[in-house]
Amino acid sequence: MNKLKIASLLLLLFFLPPTSLKNTPFLTINDLSIAGFELKNIQLFLLESSDHQTEINGSVSRLTAPELSDGVVINNIYCSRIVFSVDALTCQQGRGQLSVSGIYETVFDFFLRVSKTQNELKLTSLADIGRARFIQTPGRDGASQLDINLQGVTSGVIKPLLPSYRFDWAQGTMDVATNMMFSKSGLTDLHSNFVLKSVSIQTDDGRYAGEELDLATVLDVTMQQQWRWQIQAEISHGEIYLDPVYHASPEQPLVFTANGLWDVKNKELKINEFIFDDPVMGHLAGQSRVKIDNSIKVEQASLSFNTENLQLFERTYVQPFLAESQFEGMTVTGGLDAQVDFSKQSINKISLKFTGLNLIDPKERIHLQNGRGTINWSSQLAAQSQSALAWDRLFIYQLPIGPAELLLTTDKYKITLTQPLDLPILGGNIHVSQFDWLSMVGQDPVTHFQGIIEKISLGQLATILKWPDLHGTISGGIPQITYHQGEIKTSGELWVEVFGGYVRVNKLVLANFLSAQPEVFADVEVDNLDLQQISQTFKAGKITGKLSGFINDLHLLAWQPVTFFAWLGTPENDSSRHEISQRALDNIASIGSGPGVGLLSTTFLRYFDLFGYDKLGMGCYLHQGVCQLMGVNAVNEGFYLVKGQGLPRVDVIAYNTQLDFNVLLKRLERITQAEF
Repeated sequence: MNKLKIASLLLLLFFLPPTSLKNTPFLTINDLSIAGFELKNIQLFLLESSDHQTEINGSVSRLTAPELSDGVVINNIYCSRIVFSVDALTCQQGRGQLSVSGIYETVFDFFLRVSKTQNELKLTSLADIGRARFIQTPGRDGASQLDINLQGVTSGVIKPLLPSYRFDWAQGTMDVATNMMFSKSGLTDLHSNFVLKSVSIQTDDGRYAGEELDLATVLDVTMQQQWRWQIQAEISHGEIYLDPVYHASPEQPLVFTANGLWDVKNKELKINEFIFDDPVMGHLAGQSRVKIDNSIKVEQASLSFNTENLQLFERTYVQPFLAESQFEGMTVTGGLDAQVDFSKQSINKISLKFTGLNLIDPKERIHLQNGRGTINWSSQLAAQSQSALAWDRLFIYQLPIGPAELLLTTDKYKITLTQPLDLPILGGNIHVSQFDWLSMVGQDPVTHFQGIIEKISLGQLATILKWPDLHGTISGGIPQITYHQGEIKTSGELWVEVFGGYVRVNKLVLANFLSAQPEVFADVEVDNLDLQQISQTFKAGKITGKLSGFINDLHLLAWQPVTFFAWLGTPENDSSRHEISQRALDNIASIGSGPGVGLLSTTFLRYFDLFGYDKLGMGCYLHQGVCQLMGVNAVNEGFYLVKGQGLPRVDVIAYNTQLDFNVLLKRLERITQAEF
């Protein structure tokens, strides 16, 4: 028997377990090293002979393969019937014992046939493998082909072979069908099919898991100066968790395909094309070039994505990353086409097209209806990309903005409003003359805004903000506003024309704008408001004259006052007519002393409708929820809220110098809700 057949026999006996032999061996080898395999105590026994074939049996007590894995050991290999013929060697009945790292052990039966044209090995009765078949076909000039077919493989054999990957395979099987082509220099072609059936698997840390997975994968690899490869995978059933993304069992199969080259010398992976198709959520495609050395570096990549179901896509793939952020709970519906280009680990181009976009924030900070348009951006300084956004309706903190369209220009660091924008709001308009967003490398973004307010309805504004009923409109100017690091600041005076006068706001700062507790800091100046318009609006009784004052050091937290120093009263040198009704006097008296006392109705003064007054006013210093009150002038132990003039003269004097601010608000609310 030639050396090739002996070597083939010994190597292909790799998987088998033993029994005792009654006959005396005609060949015994204590130790044999061949092709990297170490064999111990080899024995062959002669059974019978004829003109055509010779039958023997034999055993190997131990076989190891250090090059493949230090933990792989074959013990007690035994073939009860070895048949030699002119062109083949066959072990028709064999057994063996396989041990992997002392974790996986199995006893199995095998069939082995070695010939000049084909070598075949079949394994049965293995634990955790239903059936295994290996066929080697020699070719010319040292070429060969190897076919491997494994069926019913379970975690019992896979997990010990992958000790560095800690996972729990609870159920399911894997089938493998692989064809490999070899030349003298090594592997040249590989075609492999992997099929997972009802597999439930989870890593030890719980970050990755699959439940009842049905997965089919086809891999083709060819060596032509570089490794040329292509892969296709299809998930037809099962649930997937890739921390933090959870994907429920698909209604239609998820399909992933890719092809490319692997440059071994330069350690570069080129993906000519990849496609991930989720028929329900969207279609992702692209190509890339990746350097794989000590780290993974994306040298170049181009991605495209489109979906008509943004809601499901956002809920599955985006929302898990927004948990416990200020965007948690936001929902998006509509369609999206997106293209993104990468180069040298950075994004250099973005193109987004939205259709039928609806955005809902459960915290009621923003609500968009039927948004559409395109957003284009390039990292090239010289590039001037054009973008356009439009909507049917936009709500910001419940303030409704009507249909509008933004035309924008973008470059590497800046987004600029191309032309002035009109925003219909509450029966009026906000005219935006300037808007830009600047983001330099290593710096937080900065936003600038400037515009004009034109005749916004006070009544509609009051309804939305749940204020008392108001009448009239407001107009004003918005100075340049800067948004930076979560703060909004003005670089000038914001003014509003209302009630026949002006309200000016200075030193305005709005911090934590998008949080649950925004903060406002400002100084406010009130200039010559018409008291008759105010009293008619708030239904507090008739008052004529002017009203001026200030609110300094105003601080609001979650839109509720924390502290301020305020004064509102008759301005000096006011030449307008000063008259006040019984109702108004009674309401003003109730501010300082509680429910309206109605003193005028119990005297002869009840016959007068209007009274003259010299001046009126009230101030408040709010600190720790308590108002320190003040009036026009001090008198005895109190102060004037209204200082009368003429005959009959009526003064309103308050004696409570301190009042809980919430109580003060309730008194003001009661006045505005009373019938006039």
